Amino acid sequence: MTRRIEAESNTIGVSGKILETLVVDDCEFDRRRIRRFSNQTKLPISLSEVSSLASLKEVVCQRHFDLILLDYHLADGDGFDGLDIIQNSPFQKNAGVIMVTGDGHTDTAVSAFRKGYHDYVSKGNLTSEIVRDAMLRTLNTVSELQYRNLSTEQFSSDVRKSVIQSLRGAESQEALKEMMSELTQKMRDDLKLEQDNALGGLFLFSEEDDQFNFNG
Repeated sequence: MTRRIEAESNTIGVSGKILETLVVDDCEFDRRRIRRFSNQTKLPISLSEVSSLASLKEVVCQRHFDLILLDYHLADGDGFDGLDIIQNSPFQKNAGVIMVTGDGHTDTAVSAFRKGYHDYVSKGNLTSEIVRDAMLRTLNTVSELQYRNLSTEQFSSDVRKSVIQSLRGAESQEALKEMMSELTQKMRDDLKLEQDNALGGLFLFSEEDDQFNFNG
């Protein structure tokens, strides 16, 4: 069952848009904490809650969420199972996903980013400022990725149209289409590599430091 709460929004920090936000956590106490801190961010939030991956699977197929705060440890799976559900939903193509967990190990955080999470916060360090910062960082990251993806697709489309129009003959056009498909994939791979390189800069830490804090 999905519980929906309209959070307070005394300031408009994201172009006046109401941020549809989903909290996924099987602990009522933790959901209350996240709800309270979310209210205190003063961002324009409409907050919904679910307590299981089964409920998550239902709700993400019903409507889009701008932000999803997903607990790592759940009764019916973990945060990576939940991420798969989100990423496989056509409604959540541009959803920003934040891992919320009591597991402070660096391996979990690194895996979260590499698998597709946009941010990571520890339950032990939660404050309204940390929640707000994570939300804003996530929204900025999603916006930048949308822009880059759109630019890549538009560039590829423009080049394809221009060159195909300059050629004659079905055989030449088919060869060109294949070449442009490879170019598009290469551009996407380059973008992924650029994101991974940027991500790598976040993880310049000692392998022995299991208490690395990602909430700065």
